[in-house]
This record gives sequence, structure tokens and C-alpha cells, in this order.
Amino acid sequence: MAYHSLRREGDDWTWKFSPEVFRRSNKPEEWLTMGERLVQAPGRKAIVHGGKSQLFTRESVAYVRELGGNDIVMIAIPEARHHLMLDQPLAFVTVLRSILSIWEMG
Repeated sequence: MAYHSLRREGDDWTWKFSPEVFRRSNKPEEWLTMGERLVQAPGRKAIVHGGKSQLFTRESVAYVRELGGNDIVMIAIPEARHHLMLDQPLAFVTVLRSILSIWEMG
């Protein structure tokens, strides 16, 4: 991950970024239906996101709920942004283990 995500700037390291990362389709209608497709997907679902993420916000949570995703577990990891496993690795693992444990029992 670091090889493809970080670059050296002098003595420091910084994240690489390209808008192409988010360009999955040139069809706007696919982006506009992403929330609906998520809610309608079969099976148990959980969304684990950074509490300080600029990509998945409180408004995103409200939108998924508004679309009917009340059964989707959504957990924000405080102090994490987008890269949960790097920002808050112990909290991320704890959340994943908890979700899997609950699903295993139910």
C-alpha cells in the first residue's frame, strides 16, 4: 500500500493523490445510484468509516438510512480519516472483530 500511496518530498513523506482514483465509471447515472445499489445488495452489510472522513460523512450515513439502509451497521472510528487501517489500526481491527463476532452468533 505504501509503495503506491506515498511519495517522498525532501525528508518527509506525503500521500500521493490522483483524481483518477475515484473515476470508476464515466456514467454519472452509476454514481447517482451507488447508494441505492448498496442498500439493495443482498446479505449482511456493515460500513466502517473514519469519523473525520471527508468521503463518508454524517450526511452519507443519513442518506443511506433515508434510502432504506436501516439494517446496515454503520460505525465511525473516531480520529480516523479515510485510511482506517493506517489512521487507527487497533480501533479498526477491534471494530471488524466485533462485527464478525456478532454476525457469527446471529
